[in-house]
Amino acid sequence: MNSLLSSLPVAVLGMVLAGCGAAELIRKDAPSVADATGEKCDPNAESTNAFVLDLPPERRSDVELAIGSKNLTVVSFTCKELKILKTCKAAGTYSYRGTSPKERVLSLESADQIRAALPLGGVGIAATFESEASAGTKFDLGLVIVGQQVGSASSFSAAELTGNCMGATHVITGAKMGAFAMGTSSKAELKTAAEIFGAGVSAGSHSSKLTKTRDGSLEACSAAEAGADEPPKSCEAVLAVELTKLSAGLGTVEVDDFFGILYGDDGCKDGKECEQQCNEGEGKGCRMLGISLILGQEMDKNIPRGLQLLNKSCDLGDVRGCSALSGMMLDEGRYDEGIPLAEKACNISNDADACFNLGLMLEKKDPQKAIKPYQRACAADVKIACKKVEELRNPGKPATEESNY
Repeated sequence: MNSLLSSLPVAVLGMVLAGCGAAELIRKDAPSVADATGEKCDPNAESTNAFVLDLPPERRSDVELAIGSKNLTVVSFTCKELKILKTCKAAGTYSYRGTSPKERVLSLESADQIRAALPLGGVGIAATFESEASAGTKFDLGLVIVGQQVGSASSFSAAELTGNCMGATHVITGAKMGAFAMGTSSKAELKTAAEIFGAGVSAGSHSSKLTKTRDGSLEACSAAEAGADEPPKSCEAVLAVELTKLSAGLGTVEVDDFFGILYGDDGCKDGKECEQQCNEGEGKGCRMLGISLILGQEMDKNIPRGLQLLNKSCDLGDVRGCSALSGMMLDEGRYDEGIPLAEKACNISNDADACFNLGLMLEKKDPQKAIKPYQRACAADVKIACKKVEELRNPGKPATEESNY
């Protein structure tokens, strides 16, 4: 989980990388966070990091409850929004690794810098800062980090998810834990984390709406110990998360018109029966349930989950499932993955579509090896396969009228 530590923006060194002592300030002549680091939020990156302490309280609560469940959390993430998908599941769990308390301060001198450093909720924080700020005022963020939640897995395919996963883009694979407090102060001041946590608490202290945006207790965090398996009570706020992008897996192709009735004409009567059959190890039930999910028939469309079930149906010996998957791999140009699937269905049952798919894929690699599966498809009355056989046997010679379908 070092990547969560090392890839947070350089402008946040006051929080993560600097040693104890006075806060490091971003001076008014400093570039923006993105300009200073040379990196901007990229939701398409394989791994990215984001503060979540700037989310509204109810959204932060969702994040903390999800991670606190210990099950890996699936989200829809852009650089402006993070949404927990509560009914979508990824295989794996979190384990907590405690450290000694690390106090940090981030000070920003403009609303633009706030929005850059805190993209999920910084717009509201920046607006509050602008409404309150006078000349010579800066925004202060005090944090104490006491450990991190570490995911048991670090790469995921969309096809591996289960449940309702519409809109899923990332899995949270790590989280920094502790407490935080916000406030404002004079640009001439170098506040410590303790002073920021104390702002607005005692009578006569500087009043700011931002001082109400806090979570956890600095005093409670002082009890943190390296190697602890849980953060201290009142010091368990999620401060920042590491997000790992889902790989496309098998779900990158539009498949609404791909299957047709050929792969859905001999199955269970409804989704419940299909699921029961699949759970009992019957490949046909997995195939039918998968197709229903892929096409959105009688249930919400979920292509990644549907393709995962097709793969399971093939593993269970359902050759039509193998044939359907081979067609998907052919369509994606993933011949090394598609050829074994098509071979299985073609060799076991002479499935016409699988044999034709196999011929098409083998033709890309070694045209002569494609003749035999084309012949099998031709024998099953796939006329275009007959034409393919003639073309490969007599390159350059026009196909006969009889085989030219």
